[in-house]
Amino acid sequence: MSEMPDQESSTTDRVREALVTCYKAHGAALCLDHRRVERLLTAEFPDRPWPVVAAHAAVREGVAADLVANVGDELGSMLFERFSRRLVERVGLSKGSAAWAVSSWAEAMGRPAPAQGAPRLRGAPVKLRYNRQVVTRPGGAPWHLRGHRRMVTDIAFSPDGELIATSSLDRTVRLWDTRTGHQVRCLMGGHRDWVRAVAFSPDGKRLASVGDDGAARLWDPTTGERTGRLRGHEGWVRDLSWSPDGRILVTGGRDGYACLWEAHSLQQLARLGPFEGGVSRLSFDPRGQWLAVCRTNALEIWDLETPRRAQLAEVAGDRAVVVAGRGNLVYVGDERGAKCWSVSDGRWVRAYDSHRGAVRTMAIHPNGKALITGGRDQAVRLWHAVEGWEGYVFQFRNVRITGLGFHPAGHIGVCFSDGNAQMREMIAGGSV
Repeated sequence: MSEMPDQESSTTDRVREALVTCYKAHGAALCLDHRRVERLLTAEFPDRPWPVVAAHAAVREGVAADLVANVGDELGSMLFERFSRRLVERVGLSKGSAAWAVSSWAEAMGRPAPAQGAPRLRGAPVKLRYNRQVVTRPGGAPWHLRGHRRMVTDIAFSPDGELIATSSLDRTVRLWDTRTGHQVRCLMGGHRDWVRAVAFSPDGKRLASVGDDGAARLWDPTTGERTGRLRGHEGWVRDLSWSPDGRILVTGGRDGYACLWEAHSLQQLARLGPFEGGVSRLSFDPRGQWLAVCRTNALEIWDLETPRRAQLAEVAGDRAVVVAGRGNLVYVGDERGAKCWSVSDGRWVRAYDSHRGAVRTMAIHPNGKALITGGRDQAVRLWHAVEGWEGYVFQFRNVRITGLGFHPAGHIGVCFSDGNAQMREMIAGGSV
């Protein structure tokens, strides 16, 4: 079947209008009866132009029924591409005809289709403004973030630097003003168990959290309202990461799987694994080309184009942490300390070995030059990520360091096992 010619635009518009009219008259039940759709359309278009054939095929192949079941008001781009591809592969429609059929049925249901086709699992980064210098030392006393009743498990900064998000074993996510350290709001009523990790989307418009109730939640950080729930794991969900374009959220669980979700439609796109011993931490490549996954005694690099495992490296223990940096570099903390893996070369290229014992948390600045690591020795160490030298050490007492984060300006956030967290202003020095 050929692509839609310009001279047939009036016919395509008329068939689309007919679909809208039929759907209003018969409702969702129409999408389960392809024979009725065929009768209704051929009665008005007896010569059966290609839009009628495409619209009828969408019902016969279950695409229209799946559109009805789709969660959300707007059809996500990943789902749009999946439905279009089904019509191409099963019926032999051209890509243009298949896309027209999916978008026409979506319009009939009042669900706008995306303007373009779906992105791949890999995505382009969102351009953000951040400090392009290397932070080297603290610039003053910390801001203390007090309000959680139990251990704070993670800390994250919004891309614009105005908000801090923290998660806790008290089953809440809290938002703080970075300028004052005051709590802005407490996000409650979402998780039914401990909250393990939290992350802002690259555009800052969404906040995601995961926890021991087996699900991820999406929040509007401006209003504090919960906007979505993603359930695809059995048991604890330990970590999450956004794709650089913000369209995909990946969650990793104790059940040994990494689930990739389209954040808008809340549809699961892929399920990677099983990973032996469960997923401890994961991180998207800043360019959206691969995903780094830490599981028991191993680091795995997954090519998101395929998707398939591309590289495997040994790590120590079942609680390794990972962050992906620039230049195809991955930073890993495990029972032996911290080190850097080159995805380009497929080998370990650098060690950050000042910690006495295991490294339990780490974060990389968006400029890729500054790395912070938190160890079981109760120390937070600041490193020049590329050159490997240690810039500063914060030593704490009688408390475990449970999470680290980087402000776009280079300030750092630290959270602790005693229910407290803090932000420390950092001074930059040296051009990137």
